[in-house]
Amino acid sequence: MDNKIIMKKLIILVFVVLSSLTTVFSQSILDSLVVYYPFDGNANDWSGNGFDATVSGAVLTPDKDGLSNHAYYFDGTDDHIVMPLDPALDPDFPFTVAAWIKPYDYAGEGFRLIASNFRNDGIYSGFWILIDINGVLSMGVGDGGGIGSSSYRSLKATSTMNNNTWYYVVCVFNAFNDFYMYINCEPDTGYYAGTGSSYVIDPTIPTSLGRHNSGYPSHTYGQGIIDEVAIWNRALTSGDVTALCEDQLWEIISVSTNENKLEIMGVFPNPTNNFTTVKFNNPGIDSHQILITSVDGKVVAVFNDVTDSEFSFDCSDYEQGMYFLHVINDITGESVIEKFIVN
Repeated sequence: MDNKIIMKKLIILVFVVLSSLTTVFSQSILDSLVVYYPFDGNANDWSGNGFDATVSGAVLTPDKDGLSNHAYYFDGTDDHIVMPLDPALDPDFPFTVAAWIKPYDYAGEGFRLIASNFRNDGIYSGFWILIDINGVLSMGVGDGGGIGSSSYRSLKATSTMNNNTWYYVVCVFNAFNDFYMYINCEPDTGYYAGTGSSYVIDPTIPTSLGRHNSGYPSHTYGQGIIDEVAIWNRALTSGDVTALCEDQLWEIISVSTNENKLEIMGVFPNPTNNFTTVKFNNPGIDSHQILITSVDGKVVAVFNDVTDSEFSFDCSDYEQGMYFLHVINDITGESVIEKFIVN
C-alpha cells in the first residue's frame, strides 16, 4: 500500500478515535458530567472540562482491580487532593457524586471522601460525603451556621461499612431534603439528621478530596483509598446508576458510536498481560486496519492489511492501564472502538 495512503488513513483513524471519545462523553450517563478523575497515574480530569486536580500528600496505589498507580491512598493525617476553584465544582441542586472508596480504621478518624467547602472557621457550608466513626456513610450540606446539628442537613445510611473493603458509592443531591444514596449499586433509604434550613455555598473555597472539617480537629482527615471520582450537575436516575454499575465509567468511555459501526466477535483475553486477540465476524473476506491508542490519544501501534479471522498482538511491553483498539474495515469503511486493559 502506498505510504501516503497509509499515512492519510492513520491520520483519519487518530481523528476518529479522538472524536469518538469526545462524542461518547456527550451521551447518556455522561450527559452533564462536570468532572471525572479515573486516577490513571495522575489526578487529571477526563470529562473534557480541564479540571485537573492538585495532589497534596496522597500517593498512587493499586485500584480495586489490582492495577498499580490507579487510585490514591490518603494517610489520614494531612493527605488531600484539591480541585480547581470553579463554581461548577461547587454545584447547586441537583447534582450527583460517585466514587470508589476503601476506608481504613474509620473508628478512629472516620473517612472523608469529598467536601466542597473545607474550612476551619467553625462554619458549616457546601456539601460533603464521609464515613463517620461508626462506619456509616453520610452525605450532607451546610447552611452557613456554626458547627452543630442545627447548621446542617444530612442523610445517613442504614447499613454499616467495613474497613479494608471496596465500596462504590453514588450520592444524589436532588434538592434540599431530597437526598438519596447507593452503596455497591443498591439503594440505601437512610435517615435524615440535623436541622439545617438551607444549602449555602462559599464560592471562595475549592472542593477537596480526603478531608472535611466536621468540627472535631482529629476527624478532619481519614485513612483510606479513593478512586474514580465523578460529579454530574444533574440528579442521576436509578437507570443511570444501573448503567454505571454494569459498565463503570472506564467501560462507558470506550463505547463506540452507533453510526458506521463494525461488529467484531470479541477482544480477548481482557484484561491481559501479554497477547490480546481480535476475532472478526467476516474471516478471510475483508481487510482491516487496527490502531492502538493510549487514553491520552497517543498512537501505540498500527497494523495494516489484517485479513485473518483472528489477529493477535503483543502487549507485554505496554505500560499498565487502559488502551483503545480501533478497527476499520478497509472495504466498507465501518469501524469500532473497544477498550482493553493491560495488567
